[in-house]
Amino acid sequence: MLFQSIYLFLTIAAFISLFHLAKRVQRPLFTQIILLAGNLSILSFIIDYRKAFILALCAGVVYGLAYVIKQSASKKLLVFSIGLILMVFIFKLYTLAELRWLERIGLSYIVFRCIHVLIEAYKQQIHKLSLLGFMNYILFFPSFLAGPIDRYANFSYWLLHEHSRYTPVLFKVGIFRICLGVIKTHLLAHTLAPYALDFGAVFPEWGWKFQLLISLFAYSFYILLDFSGYSDIAIGTAYLLGIKTPENFNMPYLAKNLSDFWKRWHMTFSNFLFEYVFIPVVKGLNVFLSHKPRMLVSSLGYLITFTVCGIWHGNTLNFIYWGLWHALGLILFKLFLNHYSKTKLQRTALCFFTFLFVTVGWFFFNYKTSQLSPILSGLIRSSDQTIVYAHPSKGLFIKNKRLSNQNVTAYCQNIDTQEPIQTLEIRFNPKGIAEISKKDLQMSDRKEKNLYSIQIKENTSRTKTLFFFSKDITIPPNIHL
Repeated sequence: MLFQSIYLFLTIAAFISLFHLAKRVQRPLFTQIILLAGNLSILSFIIDYRKAFILALCAGVVYGLAYVIKQSASKKLLVFSIGLILMVFIFKLYTLAELRWLERIGLSYIVFRCIHVLIEAYKQQIHKLSLLGFMNYILFFPSFLAGPIDRYANFSYWLLHEHSRYTPVLFKVGIFRICLGVIKTHLLAHTLAPYALDFGAVFPEWGWKFQLLISLFAYSFYILLDFSGYSDIAIGTAYLLGIKTPENFNMPYLAKNLSDFWKRWHMTFSNFLFEYVFIPVVKGLNVFLSHKPRMLVSSLGYLITFTVCGIWHGNTLNFIYWGLWHALGLILFKLFLNHYSKTKLQRTALCFFTFLFVTVGWFFFNYKTSQLSPILSGLIRSSDQTIVYAHPSKGLFIKNKRLSNQNVTAYCQNIDTQEPIQTLEIRFNPKGIAEISKKDLQMSDRKEKNLYSIQIKENTSRTKTLFFFSKDITIPPNIHL
């Protein structure tokens, strides 16, 4: 994150002042050299100076490939270059090889910028491709970690041309956007975070299903505020440098349908997916499925595009589930809901339905793959009147009147590894309540980040998962399946 320390904040402020002094010289080459020095210096605080230097070398290699592609219009070299970049990204994302020099480098957005330049160079859409301009475009520190994903032509236009009449306005708007971003990320999103990230923190006495529902709504606004806040800070910082970067969010939860949502949410990323993934995929499919219905081709295009979207967001299956959820939503919208937005009431209903659909989708985005199955099983199966209450200092209390005066075997299991931790014999009292103390759970020996489950096996029934918890027995409490 930008401004993660007071020292970095002062460094950025000093660099912005120096950059504006350099621009007064009115020498574009000198301005670009100063900007590159500033980008590398500030990135050395964010990702370490050695990794910043390696990134600069890699950017130089990609520039060389782009330059040759522009001169030769070689499609084979374009495919090879894109394949090479994607291979490095996949190796880093899935740790297929021990490439320590790639650790903590924000390759996601760099990959997009590099692919964008390579393709546009092949199409002859980049009229002037300079080494300094390209290096600054790739290493531009405000948008390095979280976007927006600018286009090379727009970045070069604002960097190389004189825009003195816009500078005061951009500076004022930049200050406002940074302040707005700080309020979103450090005040509003920070306030919502406990309820959004841990559904057990939401009204524990109301039952875990209601907690999960409220937590999903909280997560919807948390991720919007947090992500758009970071974008505001990045855009505002770029404005202070006199570079007008594109917007990334435009009230996405007011979208009239899911297609409209993706035109408002992370817009620069969505535009990249549409232009460089969806359109080429659909064109390629049309070659082989020219006699098939157009909707089939579009549906396959959505599935492939949003699978790529999920893979880009993370290296676990839950992100692919999230991507496929949105692909399915877009297909259903095209099939059934595309013509139901004529009246104001219909548009309002579709807007609300779209928000609900996106909110449910965040369930796959927020929880690990190993957590999805038990929670979904609990939503589908009846609870059989078994309720678990959590007390951080005392332990767990299990209530089931049907088990009054019975002995039951309980199992503690690591959710992520599915490894059994211990077996406990518990007894339900005449009121149908059994207690498992924190000492019996041996939480002092557990790791902070691991999640555990407690299961019981009734005398004549199958094993049932009752409760998920962490070392402090608070994440998420009160779940009964």
